[in-house]
Amino acid sequence: MTHELLTIGRISVDIYPNDIGVGLEDVQSFGKYLGGSPSNVAVAAARHGRRSGVITRTGDDPFGIYLHRELRKFKVDDGFVTPVPGLQTPATFCAIQPPHDFPLYFYGRFPTAPDLQIKAEELDLEAIKDAGIFWSTVTGLCQEPSRSAHLAAHEARPRTGLKEGQYTILDLDYRPMFWASEDEARAEVAKILPHVTVAIGNDKECAVAVGEGTRTSRLIASSRPASRSRSSSSAPKASWPRPVRNAWYPRRFRWRPSTAWVRATRSAVLSATDCCPAGLWPRSWTTRTPPARLSPPASRARTRCRRRRRSPRCSPNAAA
Repeated sequence: MTHELLTIGRISVDIYPNDIGVGLEDVQSFGKYLGGSPSNVAVAAARHGRRSGVITRTGDDPFGIYLHRELRKFKVDDGFVTPVPGLQTPATFCAIQPPHDFPLYFYGRFPTAPDLQIKAEELDLEAIKDAGIFWSTVTGLCQEPSRSAHLAAHEARPRTGLKEGQYTILDLDYRPMFWASEDEARAEVAKILPHVTVAIGNDKECAVAVGEGTRTSRLIASSRPASRSRSSSSAPKASWPRPVRNAWYPRRFRWRPSTAWVRATRSAVLSATDCCPAGLWPRSWTTRTPPARLSPPASRARTRCRRRRRSPRCSPNAAA
């Protein structure tokens, strides 16, 4: 089966509170959900009726069985999801304290996690090469062997060899706790960017990817309307009425920020990486317009990214 969307990277069990507005120490009950940005995006695409799959690893434990069951329930191909003996499936706890406070606590990811044990020799490079969209994240570059696997996957589908309608997307989800330094992350991202057609990230993530104060980072900042010029490095992600992510596309092998601004009504900043791109890309497939080149009016008309208060029921993988 050729996938319309194939993602690679994180998967976890999200343990989210049913009690809103209190710290985790005061929560009385929790809900259990499939999580991890690449996995969420694959689920969202499947819910839009697209053929999607995810390349990842779980622990050889009951939570791993649960994640397989959830992927199948949402019709995501889990043929590239296998357990790693000796490691536990990661769990992520989050307190929900609207409007801006959503602290995340990662368990089972240190010193490593199953989805960071993806090996290059295990990849189905033909499936990666043939996928309509191949989606990866920067977190997958933070340690070996996942780092080499991601590089091998991208080298298998060079940007110059993509067919019409194929895109390679990199989510610049820089998470400091997984890296020794920003310089280390920037060096690894630089190896991937030449193979990418679209990269998405907030201002801080873009600065980590290309360097603070570089010409590209200045272009990103200047591409925002003046009324939306507040820096995201000093504010929560998506905490003001502006697009939650920047999109870049290469022109003559140089990265330029796009002007594809998408209005979004939001009341929470959690999961911006998953929800908004997952809502945009399936619709761009039907318009045959590259996602990063949709004009602002077209983007607003073709993408309804209404953000309700974040709760498990608002997740991309929640039941309809």
